[in-house]
Amino acid sequence: MNARRTVQITAISAILLGIAIVFHIVGWHNARQLTLITSTFLAGIPIASKAFKTARMKTFSIELLVTIAVIRAMLIGEYVESAAVTFLFLFGAMLEIRTMEKTRSSLKALTNLAPLEARV
Repeated sequence: MNARRTVQITAISAILLGIAIVFHIVGWHNARQLTLITSTFLAGIPIASKAFKTARMKTFSIELLVTIAVIRAMLIGEYVESAAVTFLFLFGAMLEIRTMEKTRSSLKALTNLAPLEARV
C-alpha cells in the first residue's frame, strides 16, 4: 500500500473514531457500534491483506498478529478495541513512512553537499 493511501485510510479511520465518540456521548449505542465496525473493516483490510500475503510466503509478521487480535476482538464484541488497534497500527505505519521520507530527503541533501572533486 502506498503512502498516500495509508494517510487517507488513517484519516478516515480517525474521523470515524471521532464520530463514534460523539455517538457514545449522545447515547446512540447502535450507531456507535456500527461506526466502530466500519472503522475496523476500513483500516483492517489493508493490514489483513498484507498479513495473508506474508502468511502465504510462510512468514510470520506483525500484520498477522494484528489481524488475529482484531478478529478475536470482533468475535467477542470489543469493537472499540478492534477499531483502536487498527487505527493505531495504521497511524504508526503512517509515521514510519513520513520518517523514512524525511530521512531520504535529508540524506539526499547531505550527499548533494559533498564536493565533486577533491585536491590531494
